[in-house]
Amino acid sequence: MASSADIDLMLVQDQDLAVGDFVIVHVGYALQRLDAEEALATWRLLDEMDDATPAETGDGGQMHA
Repeated sequence: MASSADIDLMLVQDQDLAVGDFVIVHVGYALQRLDAEEALATWRLLDEMDDATPAETGDGGQMHA
């Protein structure tokens, strides 16, 4: 079950947003509006990253910036 949270829209105030739109959020700030296709592709990519095992990353599971 998803929970609701306050999201600051200051960084996307120049974009047309409506209830139900998809946005990328980081530390409470909406960074970018996505259409449904972009949102699904992003969700799948994040799932793949989450499912990666240490053997798949080649570095013991360490993520680097």
